[in-house]
Amino acid sequence: MKIINAPDARSVRIAGIEIIDSAKAVASVFTEILLFMVWFPAIVYGLYRVVIALWDASLKPQSLMEFINFMVELYSYVLPSLAVIAVALIVVLSIFKRLSSIWEGRKQ
Repeated sequence: MKIINAPDARSVRIAGIEIIDSAKAVASVFTEILLFMVWFPAIVYGLYRVVIALWDASLKPQSLMEFINFMVELYSYVLPSLAVIAVALIVVLSIFKRLSSIWEGRKQ
């Protein structure tokens, strides 16, 4: 039995705006960026501590709290810009989808 007027499985409508597959892909990429932003500093700090252990006399070790404070300050600038970029991409893709459907309607 076929359901008439069922929403497309590839899209979700939120507050009258259709979020399409491309927007979901944008969200997926930004989620992966956020995950990268979590584990990358841990690896960098771990490698930094290894370098300190190998050349302990010549380098002043940075404490973990100083490093965490630096990363928090850095991410306080990065995260809002990522959010703005993600929202802008989703809006542009939604507008493009809407305009392309209008264009297809006029061609027919």
